[in-house]
Amino acid sequence: MAATLVDWSRGFETGLDWQDAQHRELFDRLVALDRAIEQRQSREVVSRTLEFLDDYVETHFGQEEEWMQTTSYPEAARHRAEHEDFRLMLATFHHFVTRTRKLVLATKIRAELNQWFLRHIQTTDKRLGGFLKKMGAGA
Repeated sequence: MAATLVDWSRGFETGLDWQDAQHRELFDRLVALDRAIEQRQSREVVSRTLEFLDDYVETHFGQEEEWMQTTSYPEAARHRAEHEDFRLMLATFHHFVTRTRKLVLATKIRAELNQWFLRHIQTTDKRLGGFLKKMGAGA
């Protein structure tokens, strides 16, 4: 497995069950994507994993963004901007994997996706989780 991935730990948890469960699922799917690429599985397998990630990211980000709006989260604009960054990276990665043979660029983007995801959970999502818990929301 690529060195960019780490093992999941409780240190990534925000304290909101729904958010933690979704993060864990996304993490597991990123690991599956990483393995599929490293094992040179078919483009179809990689593409199916990417399609799941596309859909799941929209569901997850949508739920977070709904909570941010409902609670008037003061960092909502910045948080949504980070989500947009991830969407763009994921779309770019999807393009390189499914439509080109530029695996060097795909590997670089894959590493960036993994790093972004972990950094986002440990900082931005933990702040959101703390805010939602303080507001008595999102449980």
